[in-house]
Amino acid sequence: MKSHPPIKSVSAPSRVRVRSSGQNPVFTLRGARPWLPLCALLALMLPTAGLRAANTFVLNEKFDSLATDSTPGSPWTVVSTGGGSVTVKEEPNAHDKSVRIQKLLTSGTSSLTTTTSNLSGRVVFEARVMSRETTGFRATPYIYNSGGTTVASVAFQDGNIRANVGGTSTMVQSFAINVWYHVRLVIDTDADLFDLYIDGAQKLSKAALRGATTSVNTVSFFMDGTNTGTFYVDTVRVYSEQPTVFADRFDTLTTDSTPPSPWAVVSTGGGSVSVKTVPFANDKSVRVQKLNTSGTSSLSTTFADQSGRVVFETDVMARETAGSRGLPYIYNSGGTTVASVLFEDGNIKAYVGGTKTTVQAFEADVWYRLRLVIDTGTDKFDLYVDGVRKMNDQALRNATTSVNRVSFFMDNTNTGTLYVDGVRIFNEASYIGSAPTPVYDVRNYGAVGNGSTNNTTAIQNAINACAGTGGSVLLTSGTYKSGTLTLGSNMTFFIDPTATLLGSANAADYPTQTPGTGNTQVSKNCKRALLYVPSRTQVRIDGGGAIDGQGDSFGGTEGDRPILIWSVLSNNIAIQNLYLKKGAVWSLVSMESDQVSIHDINLQSNNITHDGIDVVDGADILVQYCAVRSGDDAMCLKTGVRRGIDTMTVRDSVFGGDGTSGGSNGIKFGTATYGGFYAIDIQDNYVKDVQYAAMAVESREGADVDAVRFKRIDFANVGSACFLYLAQQATTHPVGDVPKLGSMNDVSLTDVSGWTTFWSNSPHQAALITGHIYNGTTYKITNLTFTNVDVFFEGGRTSVPGSPPEANPGQYPESNMFGDLPPWAYYLRHVNGVTFSGCTSTHVNSDVRSKLVTSDVTGLVGSP
Repeated sequence: MKSHPPIKSVSAPSRVRVRSSGQNPVFTLRGARPWLPLCALLALMLPTAGLRAANTFVLNEKFDSLATDSTPGSPWTVVSTGGGSVTVKEEPNAHDKSVRIQKLLTSGTSSLTTTTSNLSGRVVFEARVMSRETTGFRATPYIYNSGGTTVASVAFQDGNIRANVGGTSTMVQSFAINVWYHVRLVIDTDADLFDLYIDGAQKLSKAALRGATTSVNTVSFFMDGTNTGTFYVDTVRVYSEQPTVFADRFDTLTTDSTPPSPWAVVSTGGGSVSVKTVPFANDKSVRVQKLNTSGTSSLSTTFADQSGRVVFETDVMARETAGSRGLPYIYNSGGTTVASVLFEDGNIKAYVGGTKTTVQAFEADVWYRLRLVIDTGTDKFDLYVDGVRKMNDQALRNATTSVNRVSFFMDNTNTGTLYVDGVRIFNEASYIGSAPTPVYDVRNYGAVGNGSTNNTTAIQNAINACAGTGGSVLLTSGTYKSGTLTLGSNMTFFIDPTATLLGSANAADYPTQTPGTGNTQVSKNCKRALLYVPSRTQVRIDGGGAIDGQGDSFGGTEGDRPILIWSVLSNNIAIQNLYLKKGAVWSLVSMESDQVSIHDINLQSNNITHDGIDVVDGADILVQYCAVRSGDDAMCLKTGVRRGIDTMTVRDSVFGGDGTSGGSNGIKFGTATYGGFYAIDIQDNYVKDVQYAAMAVESREGADVDAVRFKRIDFANVGSACFLYLAQQATTHPVGDVPKLGSMNDVSLTDVSGWTTFWSNSPHQAALITGHIYNGTTYKITNLTFTNVDVFFEGGRTSVPGSPPEANPGQYPESNMFGDLPPWAYYLRHVNGVTFSGCTSTHVNSDVRSKLVTSDVTGLVGSP
């Protein structure tokens, strides 16, 4: 790979500023108060939060299974005393219904309300909301406790989205009619604070609740008083998040401001320590800049003393390789340096005891996700870089009983610029929690954690005893070798930080599985697994420990090699707080499983055909806070049956290739694409070091792709920025099904930036976007939008290649499938409706080709 340009600092002003204004209408539900006693009664009847802990979502309602024009029934309570109705409608379409809340009279109330069990700690309320008018007031939503107190409120009012910060109604941003907005409200009942996100962008951080509370249990959407109009509600979710000691994304701070308390800033070395719109206006970071060869520039914060295993995670980027930067340094309350990570003269370094030790090289203008886990009980630390554990159980720089401060800085003669983003600090014990009781310790069933004894039978016996109890199988204090383990329902498989589940290197220890599905990926790729979850419900795999599949020990076809974790035909699955290493094929697979949460996974999957995370069909899936280094596709969505993937979010994660050898694609839809992809949000992710595309969306076997949204995607060192491919093969289909043709509609890329570079497989790649001619019919990609897409392309060709041929139906699709393309930036073919807005394209090396070349493209608006 060759040198590359710096990533540009986005200088666009923030579109919306939070400001105070008048009061929201007070929610009285005039004429509708009887719902409150009913909610309180429902709260007593529902299971407690503890009994429901294995559920991914406390509430998950998309309304799609309800009859059109019906009134939502239990667990919903409907009030309609204001004219109009509260009914299920085919909006936006028959596949994706919503509830229309309509009020026609200037009196009465129209409302949709539900009550859960009492929830405490960090509780998340999500919904998609769309209004037909800007005038008037709509609660979207209001949150209450069991006493009926309004705890938090969000409203669409007179063209603006507003939220109450304490007792003050605050304007968050404007809204437009007939546009869906995703509202995410995170309430912390311990601190009486909340965060608010609109379409994934954080708008309010640590804002005061409207009313202090110890718990919440009710969510309501409504119009009351003199308000009239129509709005729609869809995909309502309620779930819990783990508690952090400290978290800051900087996104709600004013651009160019100095970070306020609890941050402390020192700037005596010239330059400044200030908030910047890097990489985007809605995804800011703090720039720590030092221009003089004396003084200090630093960003620090102090928090309550933490003991045990304490996790420090952050994204950092340096503009230069020369010099030394503390990223981060950790201290105790006495000011002693406990642990330190540095970017120094092109290398990431860390102190092991008193010795500065090189970890790996780093590049300028590339983001790195660092996770430093400090154990004050053993005076040891672990260090992860982009999901790969680089150091394990190494001595702290100085022994300590607690830590309470983190700092990012340059001092002495060092000069330069670094960026800090996404700082998270948490105590692992409270963040993960202990193994749920009753606990089935595998050692009590004969398992030996010596790394050599085959413990398959012993661990399976513990699983069989635990299944159905709501308790946990515990692995602790050792390395436990095993073959295939089949988990049961209503249980947790808990690998604590002192333990590793080691996959056997003997292929015979992984019998072929036959789940009850004709999914094409079973016959091709998914046959064996280390942890196997077939047709189960309420299963959690957790604990803070590691799973090592010894993947390099296996050869042969993909289907002959074991997956690390394979969930199939299951429901309510959580896979979290683990280090996954060396899967022999795809590492983590969720297949035809619904209500799945995958978070805080660090994953190292080296070598080709070793994917990272693969989701194969399923609904209601959340992937967040993951870091993946893969030799193949890092985050891959596939469909092998007609049901496809419906409603999935991938956010706040890093997806990369395997170092200098690279991976294949960063975030990919395909190649198995039979069912469909609908309502997929990919947001706030970073992609790096892949030979092909940062983002690839494919349909070649019949998949209907609709409503796929990429937002705030930053990338570096990739062969191609994006690859969109609609082809008609129509020969591959699941057992018992028939071939069908696919489509691709409403794919959008918003706030995307990065740079491509030279890979031997993709030396001068533009973005390839093409439909297909099949049996004399042209299948076009439709309604494609690029908004604020800012890309540096490699360029460098001295001649113009000819136009690429139509795809061979059996040709394997990749962004380089036609070689170099006629343009250096974008090649569009067979597209109906494409809009470029606020986009810039720059070639790094001189190139004789045009920036954009189109063939059979209609409805082109704007320029890249």
